[in-house]
Amino acid sequence: MTLPRNRTLYKGSDLLSIFYGVDIDIVPLVAEKLIPHIDFIDIYYSYFEPQDSEKSQYIGIYWEEQLEKKTPVEFLDLIEGSYPAICCYALINSLHTKVEQILLMDHCPGLRPSEAIKNVIRDNSTRFIFKGDQANFAISAADIICRYIDIQCLKNGFYLNKDIVQKLNFDEKKVQTTYIGPSWLRQIKPSRNIELDVSHKYPHPIFFFFPDSLGPFSNKSKGVLEESQLFSMALDKSCELGGCVKFFEPIDQKYIAKDDFLIEHNKLSSEKIDELKKLACPAQKIDLSFFKK
Repeated sequence: MTLPRNRTLYKGSDLLSIFYGVDIDIVPLVAEKLIPHIDFIDIYYSYFEPQDSEKSQYIGIYWEEQLEKKTPVEFLDLIEGSYPAICCYALINSLHTKVEQILLMDHCPGLRPSEAIKNVIRDNSTRFIFKGDQANFAISAADIICRYIDIQCLKNGFYLNKDIVQKLNFDEKKVQTTYIGPSWLRQIKPSRNIELDVSHKYPHPIFFFFPDSLGPFSNKSKGVLEESQLFSMALDKSCELGGCVKFFEPIDQKYIAKDDFLIEHNKLSSEKIDELKKLACPAQKIDLSFFKK
């Protein structure tokens, strides 16, 4: 049986959805081929167990505005979107020399200010990649390996802790673990309930899409775009050029550059792009023909 390959890179969940129905356990196959070619893997994990006293069962956040208390589970849910940035902070914090390479992270929705997040954003070497697990080889590989570890832990009843390296038979010279636990709370707790703008941290060129609730697919417009061949083409091109793909937001206008692209896919998106061009947006308007050259 031959399955069509519609894009260059796939994230772990995409591979599962494609191959699970044909009874192929694809993620371990891919991960085990990838791992020997990776220089080093650092596995980050977190858990916060309730203590004996009533007071210590809660984690205080947003103290610069109005203090809120979260249970450990609620707190983990809160930082889930920003976890790649927290892991990046842990990496930077462990280094003894200045980073010379660019540190790439998947898009982190809902970033709120904390010591860790502010340090990551301020660092000149850091970049966020929207749809990074589908537009960047390193992030895609990391996502697949994370999915592989999750699957192996669930399948074998392993706990995600410092012993996971030995239990999964990883090379101890190439793999280590970092526990981001209670001792890290001061650095990772958000101090304010505001979302931070990181538009300036996206690598260029950026390929912008314009979903529209008034279009033919109404509130499903974004989903239709994400599953389209045009979106796959944009992901492939951004991977080739070292950029990213993003859904347009008004705040993006602060950082749109002349080497970015505004993708027209219907009349409504064309009108939006024309309006942006009249507002002196420097990016180029393109359509499907751009990717077929």
